Amino acid sequence: MLSISVLGGFDLAIGGQRAELRSRKAQALLAYLLLNPMPSDTRERLCGLLWSEFAEEKARASLRQVLHGLRETFESLGFAGLQLDREAVRLDRDAIAFDVGAVLADLSRGAVPEILTAMEQPHEALLAGFDGLDPGFDVWLTIHRRLIRERFEHSLFALAEGDVGQETTIRAATALMNIDPTNEVACRTLMRARAARGELSAGLKVYRKLWDHLADEYDMEPSPETQALAVELKSAPPAVLTRSEAIVLPGGGEPDPRDPRGEASAQYAIVVAPFDARGVNTEFGYLISGLRQELIAKLVRFREWAIIDGRHVQTDAMQSFAARWPGHIWLDALIFEAGGQIRISITVRRHDDANVIWSDSFNFGLDNWFKIERELLSRMAATLNIHVSTARLIASSGAPDVSLAVYDRWLRGQSIIMNWKPERDQARGIYRQILAEAPYFSPAHSSLAQLENMEHLALPGTFRTSEREAAGLDHARHAVRYDPFDSRAHLALGWASAMNRQFDQAYAAFTMALELNENDPWTINSAALGCAYCGDIDHAKATLEKALTWGLKPTAFHAAYQGAIRFMAGDYPAALQAYEQAGDIIGDLAAWKAATLAHLGRTEEARQTMQHFKAHARARWSGTEEATEERLAAWLLHAFPIRARNVWERLREGVVLAGLAVPREDEIPRRP
Repeated sequence: MLSISVLGGFDLAIGGQRAELRSRKAQALLAYLLLNPMPSDTRERLCGLLWSEFAEEKARASLRQVLHGLRETFESLGFAGLQLDREAVRLDRDAIAFDVGAVLADLSRGAVPEILTAMEQPHEALLAGFDGLDPGFDVWLTIHRRLIRERFEHSLFALAEGDVGQETTIRAATALMNIDPTNEVACRTLMRARAARGELSAGLKVYRKLWDHLADEYDMEPSPETQALAVELKSAPPAVLTRSEAIVLPGGGEPDPRDPRGEASAQYAIVVAPFDARGVNTEFGYLISGLRQELIAKLVRFREWAIIDGRHVQTDAMQSFAARWPGHIWLDALIFEAGGQIRISITVRRHDDANVIWSDSFNFGLDNWFKIERELLSRMAATLNIHVSTARLIASSGAPDVSLAVYDRWLRGQSIIMNWKPERDQARGIYRQILAEAPYFSPAHSSLAQLENMEHLALPGTFRTSEREAAGLDHARHAVRYDPFDSRAHLALGWASAMNRQFDQAYAAFTMALELNENDPWTINSAALGCAYCGDIDHAKATLEKALTWGLKPTAFHAAYQGAIRFMAGDYPAALQAYEQAGDIIGDLAAWKAATLAHLGRTEEARQTMQHFKAHARARWSGTEEATEERLAAWLLHAFPIRARNVWERLREGVVLAGLAVPREDEIPRRP
């Protein structure tokens, strides 16, 4: 039987004898297919993962070469578990002994494998030495080390709930401390276990180790609960300390022991309602909306719960929403002026009975916001009875590694570009100044990439340029490199890659954004549209359909994106319905709607809608050339990164039927 080990590097063996596989890209590809939720993946995603900065043809040629070498190696070993076709690569995982799968299988059977009790931070040993293989793979590896850590912890917490006298409980708690030395639940379990065995000094040694680590790394002390246990151990008879703490874990059902993401999706949802700031001066609007979005972005990083923007929850569809997230709580915030100060009152409540779980008020301002975030995260975890370690809490809720003045300027820039305001050059200047002071600030790179990606869409008559596309891609790559867990950075990379016609890399980025933030309507709609532009319309439709069953209300922007996906799928009735809901939220929307009406045979309505598009585009025309009908058409038909020629041709045919004069094809840049 073929065996592959990836904890500590990469090792391939058959029948107990090591086998040679020299290509590190081939090794990485095998590890990816073994760790992937599915045993197969598309060639385009593999190209985007392992050759993320290569031209598309060169990336595909490199993949073919690696696959050819893999097939030859496996044939020489007598292994027939690799299947290749023109679209996908598949690995027969049942024919492979895989060390990560073995660890997860042991845990699912209630056993704690030796590697978890003997190795500190075993998740960081995943493909050790493979960092730097490719920027795209680096990001994937960083994320999957965290995913495996979460899976290990999920299983170990369940095993650590038993009687503290049991060896499995002690081994599970030891493994948890190896993964995260700030894990106070595991620390208290070990303290009780040692005391119950009469090893009081050993129990207090565990406590001292935690104390020293928190003091050295975070300048903090253990929680009052842990300190109280230390006092109790010195006085209480060991016999009464017989059980560890009960921990409620998110999710349910039986996971696939081979899949590092195999635990069920989070059953808890936190709905962040719109902040009520009606009594506050509008000059604080950018700060209020910006910090709310940043709070959502911070909460999203905890996979123990789902984060839902309350603006998208339909009150008339609560049954569907509750079926998707049976345990959900709401976070409300009221911002008001009192005694010359601005205050924020935050309430956490249950929706079904309006029972207030927790409420508090704070001074509202950028200088105090990150303390509020940390308090909120801690309170949320306590409310849902989910353990969040000190290290994760601090890493996820701390202030950014920039000055508050820089952060404030970034929020001001966001208020410009998120509302499609005309002062876009002002926002660009803000971001460039920020990066001059803080070159590693990922959000500013994402924002600049976003500006470059949609400049031509925001300004009719502005055409895409190679310089702007290259700049957007460069900023997007930096954004992902500096913060690989930010789904917004992956979306920016997806769109920048698509604008550069690097569709394999774009597809990989869009699917990664969905993996990181699968419950956010903006991520769902943006990534789904991106996948459709990249040519995977079926995946785009499936992503939308799943989200629509959750009772989430699409905004006008989301409806516009959904209309484009339906159009590309050839579902013109559904596309028209989406465009009706979107209204005039985006300038080019009337042209897509006109093309849709034309394909439905509603020619007169199509022509009227096209006239509306012409008038709207000419009123906002920013081009140096006259806004002739042919120039309008050239701008429209060049604007979207459509991969499939037949989709682009249907759009062109539709606008022609709707009465738009289209120039010769060689006069339309960036066409498929």
